[in-house]
Amino acid sequence: RVLTPGTLAEPELLDGKLENLLCGVYWQGDQGAAAFLEVSTGAFWVRHWSDPALAWEDISLAAPREALLLGDQIPELVRQRLEASTSCTTDVERSLLEGGGRAAEALEHQFGGAKLRGFGLEPDDAAVVAAWSTLDYAREAARVELAHVREIEVRESSGAVVLDESTVRNL
Repeated sequence: RVLTPGTLAEPELLDGKLENLLCGVYWQGDQGAAAFLEVSTGAFWVRHWSDPALAWEDISLAAPREALLLGDQIPELVRQRLEASTSCTTDVERSLLEGGGRAAEALEHQFGGAKLRGFGLEPDDAAVVAAWSTLDYAREAARVELAHVREIEVRESSGAVVLDESTVRNL
């Protein structure tokens, strides 16, 4: 068992006031996605972007404890800022990532056979690769099945007011 900042689930090791997020960032062409997993509670969601600056704003507001850099197409802005701001950043080689169909099948199996479309995801979506790679990393590191992770949520910024870092800091 390997303990990393984003895969801790033991209550005595966690700060009860903060989420302990593991974030997996994946970029496919000009479209990016990230999966956020809170291992202890099973909270699991994804975000999509086409702009690296917006991606960084979203990721910085989530304040993940650990970041997975999935593949080699991640924009330099996002890569540099993640490396500077998270306590642990891990590069995951593209060859180790689950490709479209396999990642979709694996996620559907994780969710008890529920189809990804029911969660608002398409099988060839970059978020599917990010989600499965993040979940698989957490399972391998923690050496547990994470059976309590039974659903995924697509969170888009269109239905929310986004606050920048300085506003959040001053609140």
